[in-house]
Amino acid sequence: MRYLFFILLLFVFAQCEKFPMDKKYSLSLKNNMDYSIVYIIGESIQSMPTVYPDTSLDLDTFSFKLIIEPGETADIIKASSVKISEIIEDLPADTLSVYLFHIDTLKNNTWAEVQAGYKILKRYDLSLEDLEHLEYKLSYPPDAKMSGVKMYPPYP
Repeated sequence: MRYLFFILLLFVFAQCEKFPMDKKYSLSLKNNMDYSIVYIIGESIQSMPTVYPDTSLDLDTFSFKLIIEPGETADIIKASSVKISEIIEDLPADTLSVYLFHIDTLKNNTWAEVQAGYKILKRYDLSLEDLEHLEYKLSYPPDAKMSGVKMYPPYP
């Protein structure tokens, strides 16, 4: 009987999810184009945060560390024990903006020109419900699953 209890206990623990602090949460973006794209997350723009609904771009310098090569997927919010929902809930409008640029646009224009012409490929304005529906996986160009997401320019 004692062995049966231990076997049952082992079975129950084997079915348990990892402890919440051990679980990692991330947001990924897949580049389905034949050119590199650069992303910026609105709430993380350096000195002057750009937070939805203010979608003006306000950045004086730019680092090319946020590049996604053709066909690759990157975690644009790195895996951590902090839930994406907690990040979204801390934003003023509960909306996370993700800006996408063609790498050549940033290489061949000043940031002032990018700002003045709003030279972006796409801006996703994501609610927590959007992210949950998308299973925390974005793509560029947006696929049919993303058709209900608020974006600029609008979904084709």
